Amino acid sequence: MKNIIYASDVTEYESGYGQRQDGYLLALDLEKYELGLNDVNGGSYECYSKAGEKKLVKVKDEMYEKIKINGYIWTDEPKSSWYVEG
Repeated sequence: MKNIIYASDVTEYESGYGQRQDGYLLALDLEKYELGLNDVNGGSYECYSKAGEKKLVKVKDEMYEKIKINGYIWTDEPKSSWYVEG
């Protein structure tokens, strides 16, 4: 299928402030998704980010082209700008 990728929400956890949405990890395949996790999952004990459950989703052509550059992307673009329903 066209433009099907792996995606997960990313959450930031910060001591004293709680948690907040920190974008999305989007990857072409499982190998690239694992590489992206190395960038996303980390930080210090006071402030760190963590990717949630991965899902297969369909993305718009423009986002797919951005992801193809490195095989994955950690983006804070609104989901409505890249996600395709169904």
